[in-house]
Amino acid sequence: MKANLFYSVLLLVVVFAVSSCKKDEQSLKSPELLLEGNYDGMTSLNLAQKTLKISGKIAPESAVNNKISIKVTTNEDPVGFEFIADLTDGDVVDGKIKYLYKSFSTTISAANHTDAAAKYIKVASTTDNIKIVVGNGLIEKTYPMNCQEVLTMTYWPTPLTSTLFLYGHTFTGTENKQVLIWTTRDSQQVPMTLVYDDPSQYQGLPSFNNFKVSLVFVDGLSSNGAIGINPLGDTVYVSYNSKIYYSVFNSNTFAPLKEFSRD
Repeated sequence: MKANLFYSVLLLVVVFAVSSCKKDEQSLKSPELLLEGNYDGMTSLNLAQKTLKISGKIAPESAVNNKISIKVTTNEDPVGFEFIADLTDGDVVDGKIKYLYKSFSTTISAANHTDAAAKYIKVASTTDNIKIVVGNGLIEKTYPMNCQEVLTMTYWPTPLTSTLFLYGHTFTGTENKQVLIWTTRDSQQVPMTLVYDDPSQYQGLPSFNNFKVSLVFVDGLSSNGAIGINPLGDTVYVSYNSKIYYSVFNSNTFAPLKEFSRD
């Protein structure tokens, strides 16, 4: 008799514990949308870093067949394009309530032309704003775009070699693009002529056009087109369009090179 009473009490305790731990389920109260350039410290896109990450959460009842539409436009292209993103089930617990949602994550790119299949959206040649609308006006946000020319530097595994890239909005290949390059070790300015990277050689048009030049460095003073440098640590300076930019030697700079200040 006592044993039966013990097990009955134990069962009640278990039932109470389970019921007290059970969370009330509700749909996410408000949709969420996050736009990220996904580049360290960058608050706007640029011609070299032109990919925009789009992610967010919506209430399950806002979805149709576990999918959601995403509309992309800019000031330059107010028509833009629309595509469908897949959704993934998720939840977040707040106190005794479990909020259910469906999430999405995708990317698009700014470009000098719109290509819906490639998820390219055309932006103006100076500045613009990319507008993202989720669902039928469910939630929307904008993200800024800076379309000024930018320089980047890529250092290669082959010792003492790199490539300087100049990105522009609508280069045609007829432009004469030249730079002067020197280092901390050797202040002699070496003139370089950049070569147009013809987009017609690629299967699909790139987002933006660029010029580039291959650089060879030498442990010593500049000579025969090679740039004198200290391989153990140095700074490369680039003069372009009346401005001076710099790059830390052997440190890939996928972000635009920063302008050098003497202050």
